[in-house]
Amino acid sequence: MKHTSHFLITPREHLGDKFNDVTDNSLSDLVDPILWSGSEVDKGELTATDYEHLVKVLFVDTLIRERSPDNGFAEIFGTLEASEKSFDLFWNLKRVDLDWSVDDALEDAVASGSISTIHSNNPRVRVVLESMYKKQRMGHP
Repeated sequence: MKHTSHFLITPREHLGDKFNDVTDNSLSDLVDPILWSGSEVDKGELTATDYEHLVKVLFVDTLIRERSPDNGFAEIFGTLEASEKSFDLFWNLKRVDLDWSVDDALEDAVASGSISTIHSNNPRVRVVLESMYKKQRMGHP
């Protein structure tokens, strides 16, 4: 069976330091965490660890293909190769279990009735919550 796996990719601390030395900020987004996802097969050719290796090499390959023409790329990364070693030099990878979603939480809040106890200072959020509460009271899903 297939399922979606999620991976949080975060830069190692020294990567941020390298960006401080570069005057062009066109690559500055690469010091922000990024979430990658992929379809993983429960019983396939790749184990969970193998799949993490695949994510690493594909992440670096994507950067090389899409970002190497950017100013400062070579200055920061040198001659980056699409490998686990290159990934591990600059980034961390963490498998993230996403058991919840906004849609699930909203549906559960309506079903449980807790939708009426949720408060927000944001007027647009209040409108959505009130609308969902009214639907719940009228028996609509």
